[in-house]
Amino acid sequence: GQWVDYEQIPRRPERPEEYAAYRYPVADAPVVSGYDLDKPDDEQRRGRMNAVGHGGVDLMAAMGTPITMLRLEHQLGDAEVLYVGPLYGETVVTRHSVREGGVPRDYVLIFGHLDHVADDVRRGRRLREGATVGFVGNSSSPELVHLHLEARRVRDGVDSWRLPAYLIGLRENTVVTDPRNVLPLRTPRLPSRRCVPRLTTEPRTYWVGETFALRLE
Repeated sequence: GQWVDYEQIPRRPERPEEYAAYRYPVADAPVVSGYDLDKPDDEQRRGRMNAVGHGGVDLMAAMGTPITMLRLEHQLGDAEVLYVGPLYGETVVTRHSVREGGVPRDYVLIFGHLDHVADDVRRGRRLREGATVGFVGNSSSPELVHLHLEARRVRDGVDSWRLPAYLIGLRENTVVTDPRNVLPLRTPRLPSRRCVPRLTTEPRTYWVGETFALRLE
């Protein structure tokens, strides 16, 4: 093997560390392997062919579970499909414009190891939140049925539309980022507002008609 230097964008301090704080393209799927490129070498995941580190999250779900499009934090407009085909097994790559510090930036999401892609998903298609992207599978990953979800920020001056799929992940074109920087947060559950009796020891007077009053003490 050989050492490979790479850039990566770690989780921002203001973003929650807990994976359960976020919404994912597969509803209620547990994260079985998280982003670890910001950890020391000996704490990064070891994979096949001496691969080190994991630049995304793996979501475990049953074969054929629908994968739905998410609207990223501060996303502008709908997502656009850049690529459909073999990459990480059967893969869909989408482009998202996200406002960061008042400036729009392009991100790509990589949905990997799908069983199959939704029939109407093709290059150039716009996908709104909730649209079906494809279905969970194990293509090129027979040992685990799961969705690999990866987020990458497109470098300034790079037109991701013109990139062939195999160049999307190159460091010259995109920078891998912790998905928690862009995934939407779960909506907090607010306590229900109930009518609570107002207890008081003060006497109250209620008027009955125009001349009589009822006083409660």
